[in-house]
Amino acid sequence: MNKLKVEKVNFYSDVLGKEMSMLVYLPECYNSLRHMKINNK
Repeated sequence: MNKLKVEKVNFYSDVLGKEMSMLVYLPECYNSLRHMKINNK
């Protein structure tokens, strides 16, 4: 079974004009020192 890591990320939304937060699910192999591709289609 894969172990996922969940992190809460805060960011400012120019469109909404306020601070927002989101949960990001990271794969077990995630390494913050290495860039990962993001597909937002």
